[in-house]
Amino acid sequence: MEERWDRFRQANIGQVIDWAETAEAAIMFLRENSYDLISLDHDLVFEHYCTVCHHKDGLCGMIVAEFIASNPGPFCQSAINVHTFNESAGQEMIGKLGAAGLKADYRPFDY
Repeated sequence: MEERWDRFRQANIGQVIDWAETAEAAIMFLRENSYDLISLDHDLVFEHYCTVCHHKDGLCGMIVAEFIASNPGPFCQSAINVHTFNESAGQEMIGKLGAAGLKADYRPFDY
């Protein structure tokens, strides 16, 4: 959502930001770069808001969390924040990352 992007950009003035609108694009960035901070959203489109994640179509941030969790080495020094209005799915993402030995924090968008 454009409003979320604007708020995030304003909160991070002076930082270099790679912005991905799909899970595939985010995974491409993660394969090619290292990051001090990784911010994830669960519902990349409104239609994906759910309490139990079952989306595998590339428009769900859970796929990105699963990618990071399956390859934790490059991300062990990264701060990982899950920014989502969907708290239950966000907590599921945090659980997957935590099970891989990574620390992730839940940050509502109004944080």
